[in-house]
Amino acid sequence: MNRKAIILHLWDTSYDVEGWHPPLKDALENMHAEGALWRPHQDAHNVWELLNHLICYKDRFVSRLEGIVFEPAITDNEQTFQRGIGTTESEWQARLSHLAYIQAVIREKVLTFSDADLDKPLPEAPIGGQLLSLASHDSYHTGQIMFLRKLQGLWPQKRDV
Repeated sequence: MNRKAIILHLWDTSYDVEGWHPPLKDALENMHAEGALWRPHQDAHNVWELLNHLICYKDRFVSRLEGIVFEPAITDNEQTFQRGIGTTESEWQARLSHLAYIQAVIREKVLTFSDADLDKPLPEAPIGGQLLSLASHDSYHTGQIMFLRKLQGLWPQKRDV
């Protein structure tokens, strides 16, 4: 496998292709706003906030690729969770749609990259490394989402893969 194929494999298995663990899309499947807003205690992030966090970093990555200043600038990781933003089912469905959209946008961009493109800094770290980090980040938070769903009884005890 070349580097681009490795990145695409990790990108796909972190989002919508079953691999060693359930992908993010499966972890969010059949989830509704009410479940996404649930939190086990007041200091914990809920699924909605985790999704906001993942989308924020993907949106920033695409903005950088397109030479657009990402607003608002991320000055604190905690702001990326956007606590308290969104409560309705239509807003939740819009977030899920935006996730699917931004995943596809990034995947299409990766398909156009050469090996040299993967080495370009954006702004400091190489594009290829950032893509690997985004996919790994998704997998990390997918585990948290699955755990929150298990605590709510919204994840199957046994899951066929």
